[in-house]
Amino acid sequence: MRLQKNSLRGDVPKEVFKLLNLHSLDLSENRLQNSLPVEIAPNLRSLRLSSNNFTGSVASELGKATKLRHLALGENSFVGELPTELNMLTQLTSLDVHATGLTGRITTEFGTFTDLRYLSVSDTFIRARIPRQYGQLTNLAVLHVANTLVGGNLPEEIANMRSLRHLDLSGSRFRKSIPLGLAKLTKLSE
Repeated sequence: MRLQKNSLRGDVPKEVFKLLNLHSLDLSENRLQNSLPVEIAPNLRSLRLSSNNFTGSVASELGKATKLRHLALGENSFVGELPTELNMLTQLTSLDVHATGLTGRITTEFGTFTDLRYLSVSDTFIRARIPRQYGQLTNLAVLHVANTLVGGNLPEEIANMRSLRHLDLSGSRFRKSIPLGLAKLTKLSE
């Protein structure tokens, strides 16, 4: 179901998220608000809610949608940490939570999501370091961690991200030297 780029307002009816055969739901770029519903369609593979006015915390029940491959929640007013239940979404190929009020740490479990190709946590209050486990993300093409509280040393394991094309760490809190392994990222263009 594609309803993006309209002027939809208000709450999303909870019944929409209960549709058993719903595989894709794109409500991005509207004026929808309030919090995410608790129940999520079990066969949902793509959920795009970016650029709305959603508030509150990201529902832990999203972790039950284990078939999700695309999750886009960016440009909303979410607060709190990403729920640990998202670690159950092992089939994710893209996760976008940029420009939200999210806090907490970057979870190390995302480093085991071998299909992950796009990860954006830019413009959030997420902190800590990039986990070494992210070196296992050999299919990751885009990593955006700009304008966050993430910092410390860049892990040497970042050199294992052989598919990386776009790396944006600007405006964050990295220090010390650039790992020599970055020179191994031959697909890096930006």
